Amino acid sequence: MVSPITHYMTELRFRVLYALLSFCITFGMCFFFSEGFTYFYTKAFLLLSDSTIRHFICTDISEAFVTRLYVSFATALYISCPFVMMLFLSFFSSGLYTTEYRKLRNSLLQIGCLLYSILFFCIYVLFPSLVDFLLTYEMSNGLLQIHIEARIYTYFQTLFHVLGMLHFFSFFAFGLSFYENALYKVPVWRQLIAVFCLLFAASISPPDVGFQCFLALLFFSTIEGVLFCTYLRNEYSKKAEDTSK
Repeated sequence: MVSPITHYMTELRFRVLYALLSFCITFGMCFFFSEGFTYFYTKAFLLLSDSTIRHFICTDISEAFVTRLYVSFATALYISCPFVMMLFLSFFSSGLYTTEYRKLRNSLLQIGCLLYSILFFCIYVLFPSLVDFLLTYEMSNGLLQIHIEARIYTYFQTLFHVLGMLHFFSFFAFGLSFYENALYKVPVWRQLIAVFCLLFAASISPPDVGFQCFLALLFFSTIEGVLFCTYLRNEYSKKAEDTSK
């Protein structure tokens, strides 16, 4: 007779294989359409400065190919993420009560919305503004000329690093909401969170005080925004429960 633990481990192994297989298939499709995804990530940059079309450069013969692999890998992660979450939700659903299943399902749905909202915000709002600011240091006069050209691999590397940091801080704030009375305890050590954001921004950015403060403010605002949305969600759930009673 097969023990329940063996049965669950076998099912978990198959689900992990399904997740890896789905990611590999998604990666292959993303690589086939990598040109379109590359334009999707760079459209806001290409139309900066009064619709002046700019271009990217490659300083290595394999850089264009490596960039396509990089873009395809990151895009495959974003596309396969909902499937993987639903795959493991169905695995844990058999051992959960109805209320627990609903809370877990709603949490995964909120994580997915948070994931994609940060993606579009960074691509079409935050990162173009940052690039436009950096392009203002282009100089052309009688004494000196500074012409800025963007390396395509460096562009995507910076973009996905910023996305990764925003996802880290947003999920960190989202995880705080699952602790009992976490939203009421946060104001007590909010200053510590601000100091942590500043130290983290200083450790990953150039020695520029202005940019470090901007980055720390961005991280802190992300945490505060997620906590505020979670607070609104909890208040709505309480009112819904009171109405049902």
